[in-house]
Amino acid sequence: MRVLFASNPVYSHFAPMIAPAAEAVRNTGHEVAVATGPSLAGHLDRLGLPHLPLPSMVTAMERAADSEAARRLGLVPEVMAKPVTGAAFGRLFAGEVSFVQQRLLLPACDLFITHAGFGSVRETLTAGVTTVALPQRADQPANAQRLAGLGFGITLARDEVDTAALTAACRRVLEDSSYRHAARGFQRQILGLPGIDGLVADLNALVG
Repeated sequence: MRVLFASNPVYSHFAPMIAPAAEAVRNTGHEVAVATGPSLAGHLDRLGLPHLPLPSMVTAMERAADSEAARRLGLVPEVMAKPVTGAAFGRLFAGEVSFVQQRLLLPACDLFITHAGFGSVRETLTAGVTTVALPQRADQPANAQRLAGLGFGITLARDEVDTAALTAACRRVLEDSSYRHAARGFQRQILGLPGIDGLVADLNALVG
């Protein structure tokens, strides 16, 4: 069987799901390749996964760094990437590490303030952590609405949030145990699902 995986050219999109799925399929003897942008070439090489480069697929940082190239590709950035600093994050990690996997931190958290991207939603649900969501664009508003609808947290509109509103939302989620119970109940459902190795059997059944 020949399987082609595709990923956004961002490590946080590639590593949690695409990488282990591609490795699981490859390790059972099937031919695997990953189609994505040039920025993930090094990661794919270290994993021994063939890379089908998509030159037109660029990250937000690459788009911001070369606006002319972005225009040639027909990409007009809504928000240019800017450095983000956070006092709490800086106190914890300044001078220690440049990157920490989110899924390793979440189990130690009581609350996750998130933009509600798909990867972040999946990882916070797997960890059973409550949320305060500030969606920005794309699938994020729908994801955030679903989180709130299932009782896992609160969603705030980006153009209406301020320090007081964010503080009040965090306090409400932390103090109302119903959010925590809902998140952990859903976590138990996720943990009861088949592991990533089941993907290979499902693919074989699909093409067989």
